[in-house]
Amino acid sequence: LNADRALADVNYIAQARVEGGKIIVTDEKGRLIDYIIKGICYSRDPNGTQYGDFYEKDLPLLKDLGINSIRTYRPFAVYSDGAMDIAKTKEMLDAFMREGISITAGFSYEDMAPGGLMEQYLREFGNHPAILTVALGNEYNYHYGEWFEKQEWMTRLAEAAQTAKRLAPGKITAVVHGEIPSAQEVKEYKDAGIDLVMVNRKCMLMFAAIIFATLPVLFKSLSSELTPTEDKGAFIAVGSAP
Repeated sequence: LNADRALADVNYIAQARVEGGKIIVTDEKGRLIDYIIKGICYSRDPNGTQYGDFYEKDLPLLKDLGINSIRTYRPFAVYSDGAMDIAKTKEMLDAFMREGISITAGFSYEDMAPGGLMEQYLREFGNHPAILTVALGNEYNYHYGEWFEKQEWMTRLAEAAQTAKRLAPGKITAVVHGEIPSAQEVKEYKDAGIDLVMVNRKCMLMFAAIIFATLPVLFKSLSSELTPTEDKGAFIAVGSAP
């Protein structure tokens, strides 16, 4: 790791926003950054609690692959005795920042509850320059009527988006949707305060470019139809549209 490099010497992402259907990124001096996302979904365990055990080993591997951004399903944090370790989490975020890797921090329905883990995390790290995006949920549109009703999710989403914008004002607020959303679904997300739709698209052989005028879409997880449905390790972030 580039541990000797002072944070003050790092050209980092200071602000990220959505404007004119595009993701706009500026550095700490207000200069535009030509930023193309080349990333992966990153987790060492199903619950996202073991980042602290592996990130120092994984960072050089990510750099070798040319990765400049990761997305997590749960808060990107270090845990000690079941609780988030604030100091060690900051050390981990600082390490990713030094290596030029941004974070899209994910939060579950439970994390997003008022006063929950998302709020705790963003109070501490919402302004950390390693954080690029706050990602809410993961393919919950598949589970309406199973885990919760659609209106329950949309209410939780709107409340969480408002909290994210308040505690992480310089970051993008996103939702993760399974497959291509309809124009109506995109409108509903926009009305809920969402800046960006992150799409998990699992039929790459049938993939066709679809551009929504109301919100930019990040095609975050593309995979072939030939990929077994149980294989969750092949989804790679490849860029943004439009």
